[in-house]
Amino acid sequence: MNRLPLTHAAIWALILLITHLLPTPAIGGSEKKTVLYLNSYHHGYQWSDSIFEGIRSRLHESSYTIDLQVEYLDAKKYNTPPVIEGLFEVFRKKFTHERFDVVIVSDDDAFNFALRFRDALFPGVPIVFCGVNDLDPQAVARGNLTGVVESFDLIGTLAVALMLHPEKRWMIVIGDESTTGRAIKKQIEGFLAGVPAESIPIAVEPAGSYRFDYQVMRRLNIPDNLLPPGSTLINAPKAFYELPKELFWTIITSLLLLLVTLIFLVLTMLERRHVERRIKDQLTFQETLMDTNPQLVSWKDLNFRYLGANRTFAAFFGLNPQFGRHPRRPDPDLPGGDEPLHQRLPRPAGDRRHPGHPPRRHPPRQRGGRRLVPRGRRLSAADRGR
Repeated sequence: MNRLPLTHAAIWALILLITHLLPTPAIGGSEKKTVLYLNSYHHGYQWSDSIFEGIRSRLHESSYTIDLQVEYLDAKKYNTPPVIEGLFEVFRKKFTHERFDVVIVSDDDAFNFALRFRDALFPGVPIVFCGVNDLDPQAVARGNLTGVVESFDLIGTLAVALMLHPEKRWMIVIGDESTTGRAIKKQIEGFLAGVPAESIPIAVEPAGSYRFDYQVMRRLNIPDNLLPPGSTLINAPKAFYELPKELFWTIITSLLLLLVTLIFLVLTMLERRHVERRIKDQLTFQETLMDTNPQLVSWKDLNFRYLGANRTFAAFFGLNPQFGRHPRRPDPDLPGGDEPLHQRLPRPAGDRRHPGHPPRRHPPRQRGGRRLVPRGRRLSAADRGR
C-alpha cells in the first residue's frame, strides 16, 4: 500500500493540533510564533517533502506570523549512534538562544530523537508528530505530546491479496533496515506468527485507500471488478472522454439548449403540417363540390384570365379534365391567357361566325331528326301564354 494517501490526512490533523496548541493572538495584531520542524529524512524524499509542503502552506494561512525552521536528520543514509549524538551536539549549540512554541516531527527517527533529547533541546515545548509506525504507549504517557500515527490495514491488505490470488501460499515482503522498515517488519512477523491482531500496537484506525497499478494488473490479468470498493488505479491511461469540468458543463448546457430548440422546431413543423392538411382537405372538399355541380363554373383573376373551372366546364369545352386543378395561376391548357376563353377555344368545322362570338350549342337530335329540348329551357312569352 502506498504511503502517499495518508499524507493529506496527517497534514490536516497536524494543523488542527498546532492551532489548538498555539495561544490565541491579540486582537488587532499579528503575533509571531516560532515553529521547529524535524524531518527524519532528506530534502527530495517524496514522502516527507509532501508533508513539509502541506505544513508550510497551511501555516502560511495562519493568523500568526510564523517563523518556520526546518532541520533534516538524513536518517535514510546516516542512522548510527555517533551521527545521532553529533546531531544532538549541533542542535544544542544552535538552539541555545532559541525558544520554540511548537516542535513538529515527521516519521519515527525524528520522533525518537525529539523524545530522547527534548529536555535538553526544547524543554516544556509541545510536540506534534506524524508518520510514526511503532508508537510506544510510554512515550505518550509523558504528556505534552500529540499527533497522528501512521498505520495501515495489514489484515485487510493481505485479505485483498488472497482474494486476487487465492492459489498463492507464499508472500515476499520487501523492506529495508530503516526505523520505519523495522517497525513494519515487526507488525507483519507478529501477524504471521499467529499473534492476535489486537495485540499489534496501533494507536489509531487505519487511514487511506487501496491503490493498484494498472499496468501490473494488466500484466497479471487481474480484472477491475475484483478490486475492493473505493480502490484507486494509478498509471491508468487517460480516457478520451475526460474533459475539464467547465468545458463539460458548457457542452451539456449547449446540448440542452439545442434539444429544446429541436423540440420547438418539431412541434412547429407538426402544427404546420396539421394546418396544411386542413387546408388541403378544405380545398379538396371545394373541388369535389364544384365538380359535382352540373353548371358551368369557372373563376378568373383581376385581369380576367381563367384560373380554373369545374369538370363540367372542362368537359363542355373539350379541355383536359385536370384543367383548373391549380387555382392560383393561369392554367397552361388554355393558351393565350390574356384572351377571353371563347376566342381561344377552337371553332367547330363549318362555323362561320365571327371569332369573337362564343360557339353555339345545338340541342341534340334523335335518330328520326326530331330535336330534343333540354330540360330547363327558357320559354318565350307566347309559349308561356299557352
